[in-house]
Amino acid sequence: MGMLKIYYSHPMKLYSSDIEKEDLAFLARKGKVTNPRDIEFLEMIDYIKLLKEHDVVYYRDLHYGVAFEVLSALAFGIPVYSLETKRRISKRLLREIVEVFKNSPYFEEDVEKFKTNFPEFYTKFLDIINNV
Repeated sequence: MGMLKIYYSHPMKLYSSDIEKEDLAFLARKGKVTNPRDIEFLEMIDYIKLLKEHDVVYYRDLHYGVAFEVLSALAFGIPVYSLETKRRISKRLLREIVEVFKNSPYFEEDVEKFKTNFPEFYTKFLDIINNV
């Protein structure tokens, strides 16, 4: 088996911070890390497309973009871990993430973009959002 491909989901406010450096050091011991800070996409859906190619997602902080990435990963069947707890995402945290996602002004637009780009995962995506 090859090296684990890890997607590091975190808000822009943590880019180049000490927290980011610590997280990257921790994740580098587990596998090959993709840091969205190093990629300049214009739309959030492009990060979701990239994330889909990974084996695992580690996230930090409750933020809209992070919520969209975490929910997408779960819809794709990719395991998601919290960097705060170093454990798989709990139901309690998942409920909080869904609330952050639903309360965004981009919610409806991004749900539609998810449906358009990943129709085979759309039902699972909605199931996660509506049934936590």
